[in-house]
Amino acid sequence: MAATIDSIPIRRQIALDFMMWLLLFLGLSAALVLRQQTLYSFREYVDPSAGIRLRYPTHWLLEHQDDSLFRAVDVANPRFETTFQIQRIPIRSFPEVTGHTVLYSRSIEYADALSNFRTLEFPTLSFGEFEELQGMVYTFVSSSSNPLIQPEVVVVRGLDIVVIRRGLAYVISYRAEISEYDQQLPFFRRFSESLRI
Repeated sequence: MAATIDSIPIRRQIALDFMMWLLLFLGLSAALVLRQQTLYSFREYVDPSAGIRLRYPTHWLLEHQDDSLFRAVDVANPRFETTFQIQRIPIRSFPEVTGHTVLYSRSIEYADALSNFRTLEFPTLSFGEFEELQGMVYTFVSSSSNPLIQPEVVVVRGLDIVVIRRGLAYVISYRAEISEYDQQLPFFRRFSESLRI
């Protein structure tokens, strides 16, 4: 008679343990793959009337506002919702307008509207089909507008990029809590590289 542990042969017990660990490993691997696909998948957005096509993170929510062609927010962070936004500004009557002049005008508007607004730099950027674009990196302070909780102050970092096409300036904006900014930046790069105007 073979040696047993609780009346199950040892070889069979070892095989069952191995199969259990193998199934656990495969299950966790499948869960990790599904999680990565969910977190890093993008959905296509097309607006023929605005003439834009892009891709944005699947788990983000679309918001409709009068002043923007497109706006998506990540509601996962309760302190500040990371935002991708596109606005269109007509500039046909001012042919000398450049990306820098649009951003300078925006910085004046932001200084009036956003608490502790500061511009950090005006880099030249390239992405997708667009080259030599003017950008503006800035910070401001946001506080919770929910009257039911104690106001929480959050430092936000933003990036605005201007694309000028056919007499229109398209301002592509990215805003995130400063601690989340670098983590969400790859999402913004993928979003902006997918943009077709």
